[in-house]
Amino acid sequence: MIVVAVVAGMGLIGSAMALWGDTLCINEDVDTGYVDIDFTASSGFKVSGSSGDCCGSGGIDTEITDNDNTLVVDVDKGWLWSVWQTDFTITNNGTIPVKLEDSTFSMKNTDVYEYLVEPQDGTVIDPGASVTGSVQVEIKALKSKDRTFDGYIKFVPWNDGSTSNWSETLHIDGDMNY
Repeated sequence: MIVVAVVAGMGLIGSAMALWGDTLCINEDVDTGYVDIDFTASSGFKVSGSSGDCCGSGGIDTEITDNDNTLVVDVDKGWLWSVWQTDFTITNNGTIPVKLEDSTFSMKNTDVYEYLVEPQDGTVIDPGASVTGSVQVEIKALKSKDRTFDGYIKFVPWNDGSTSNWSETLHIDGDMNY
């Protein structure tokens, strides 16, 4: 009988203690920052090579279009062994550091043209900082009158990978003729 009374008493005390339990719920928004990259183009220029009598002086035009996310590069009257370059500035206006995760550049007939894109993958830009980038193209053979090239440079948060939804991409569209 004493055992039954002790078990019943413990059951009642346990139920009473459960009524005194409390739960703490916190509902709060956390602002982790944002990615905001600004791309600015400067004028293009000839790096090396001299114009022949047949080719004229040549020139390069560059501009940023499509909501500041496409770099358009047009080389006009390029000649054999000439190297053309356009520079652009990448500014991190966001609140978190970003890194260049991936840059891809493609051109048909790479035996005819050679290219170089800067900055390199893995480059980190802190908030408020800027980095100068460039696209450089060299004409190695005169096999065609017109060539196009394209590519992109993708930035993501410095501590995130390719699955990030927070990214900014600079698209590169180019045209060369001679």
